[in-house]
Amino acid sequence: MRKKVFNFIRFGVVFTILSSCMTLNNDDKYAEKTYRFFITPAFTSVWEMHQEKFQECIHEYIEGNRITYQVAYAPHLKLTQEDILLSFYKLPINNAKSFQIGSGKIKFIANASNPQGFLTIEDLRDILEGKKTNWQALSIPIEQKQNYSAEEIQLYLYPSFDEITMALKDGLEMQYPISGASILLTNQSEIINAVSNDKRGLGVVIETNGTQPGVNPIEIQGQADKWTLPIIVHLPNNSDDRLIHLVGCFQKVLTT
Repeated sequence: MRKKVFNFIRFGVVFTILSSCMTLNNDDKYAEKTYRFFITPAFTSVWEMHQEKFQECIHEYIEGNRITYQVAYAPHLKLTQEDILLSFYKLPINNAKSFQIGSGKIKFIANASNPQGFLTIEDLRDILEGKKTNWQALSIPIEQKQNYSAEEIQLYLYPSFDEITMALKDGLEMQYPISGASILLTNQSEIINAVSNDKRGLGVVIETNGTQPGVNPIEIQGQADKWTLPIIVHLPNNSDDRLIHLVGCFQKVLTT
């Protein structure tokens, strides 16, 4: 499988933000701490969409502390007392508790020049498994087939270890691996950009506000509930009290 996945996603790139130094109670309980936010690659699109509101929550509950943000897929991550992990799907994190605080929706996109507006569940499964490799092979009325390219469909997906790709496999009850011709990219912006520049392109992203230039949405006919995913927050069992309040604030952002 062709991969365009950079190692920094595996191991995480840490962006450190030092919040303004407020004077806190001298009690050790309120001494300055380091809070670490772990965000899976797929969740970065949701974080970016709500970043202003999320930062307001952070300012209210943990301002005056050192805060780091790490983008990483981390199923075996060990969370400490001041850590928080945001993802789609519940991940197998030891010694951690998980809560659903919202939901997101998988969205399928094609190049804007592509006249196709829908796929059946069977079409989508066959494309992902590599059984149908060009647009003319799909469930299209025969009189319309001349409008479609005979070129091979080019899939743009998140890495195979990402929760969005896992959700596709589960939702479609796939019996075979995802096509080895797929190009794996590390974030949503890369997928949208690739599809917008490739007339053969078909991509899988998370639905966000607004439109993306150069791409059109593809409707999947039937079983729409398969494409709605829970947004999960993972906290250590001994999590800091301030994180509990912060999670409640995040939930309001995502559900109002």
